[in-house]
Amino acid sequence: MITAPAKAVLQTLFLAFFGIEQDPTIDRTPYEQELACLAQTVWFEARGSNFADKLAVAQVVVNRVASREHADTVCDVVWEPAQFSWTADGLSDKVVIEGPIDENAWTDSALAALTAYSAALPDLTAGATFYHADYVSPTWADQLHARGRFGAHLYYAAFEPAPEIEPPVPAPR
Repeated sequence: MITAPAKAVLQTLFLAFFGIEQDPTIDRTPYEQELACLAQTVWFEARGSNFADKLAVAQVVVNRVASREHADTVCDVVWEPAQFSWTADGLSDKVVIEGPIDENAWTDSALAALTAYSAALPDLTAGATFYHADYVSPTWADQLHARGRFGAHLYYAAFEPAPEIEPPVPAPR
């Protein structure tokens, strides 16, 4: 649990670091650009959802970067054609903060991006590289393996989970 003063500091840092005004003249390092793309994706894909869902969305992007089937950088994965609804909806791609609810959602989005990118926590999605909102039923989901549900999204991977191996039972003495 983050205390209110700590959250206020995080909000200020994240708003400044990720430059939510999204001024194209801001010179970012590749690391900063990757985090900004990831936070922006979390914002648009799961803004109103719980933190676990936000983290899972970010982990899917990171899992795609690690896979052979997708691009090698976060930004390239995010902008692959027709992969994320926010990149293909024809609406503005600018993050707009209009009050404390948005400030909290942006802080959570940025924190989820930072957490997933740094692999600071185990992968909630067990290697998922796909997800969809719970109110749609895409045909591709039937060909994948379910990994779980967080908030308003269902998560999938293209591979079967490895079977759990029972540890050997020690011989009696």
